[in-house]
Amino acid sequence: MIAKRFLGAVTAGALTLTWAATASANFNYTEADVMTLQDEIVASTEELKENWDTLSDDAKLEAVTEIFSNSTRVFTTRARIRSFYALNSRAMSTKHPTRDDQAKETSVVYYAADGRMYAWIERANRRVEGKWVAKMGDTHPELCFEIEKGAKSWRSGPEYCRDALKFLQSSSLFAIRTGDVFRLSDGLPYRLGRGHMPVLPDYAARYLAQKGKS
Repeated sequence: MIAKRFLGAVTAGALTLTWAATASANFNYTEADVMTLQDEIVASTEELKENWDTLSDDAKLEAVTEIFSNSTRVFTTRARIRSFYALNSRAMSTKHPTRDDQAKETSVVYYAADGRMYAWIERANRRVEGKWVAKMGDTHPELCFEIEKGAKSWRSGPEYCRDALKFLQSSSLFAIRTGDVFRLSDGLPYRLGRGHMPVLPDYAARYLAQKGKS
C-alpha cells in the first residue's frame, strides 16, 4: 500500500512537471494535430451511429454509457478551434455538422464510471463537480447532468438533459481521451488561463521529447 501511494505520488508529480513545462512554453497544437483529434472524435461513435436505428432502447443506453464512462473530454469554442489552428470552416462543418452544445469557454471534464464528473474550466480557481447519467427520454436516449450549486459560468442546480448521440459528437468537442488523464478526480493540475488550451499528456510527452532532441 505504501509503495502504491509512493508510485502514485511520483507519477502525479511527473505529470504536473510535464504540464507545467509545456504550459509555460510556447506549446501549440499543429493543424495536423487538430485534424487527428477531430478524426478520433468521429471514429469514437462511428459504429454506434451506423447501427443506431437497429438497436433497442436498452442497447442504445448501454452503448452510450460505455462510450461516455471513464472518459476525459475537452470542449472549446468552434471559433477558437478555427482561429487558433487555422482550420477552415468547411473542414469543421464536415467533422461536426451539428450546432448543439456550443461552448463559451474552454473546459476539460472527466466523466467517472461511478456517475461523478469533475470539470476544469478556463480561468477558474477551483474544480467544479457534478453527476452524469444516461437515461431514456421521450423518444431517444439522453445524457443528463447535475452540476453543484454555485458553479460560475456553468448551468448549476437542477438536472438537465441533452440528446445523447449529438452530445457525444458535440460541435464544441476538441478532444477525447480514455481515463482520468489530467487526474481531475484529485484536483486541478494547474490554472487554465484565458484563451489557453490544456496540453493533452500524450502530446506534452511528445513535445518535451522533441524539444530535448533540438
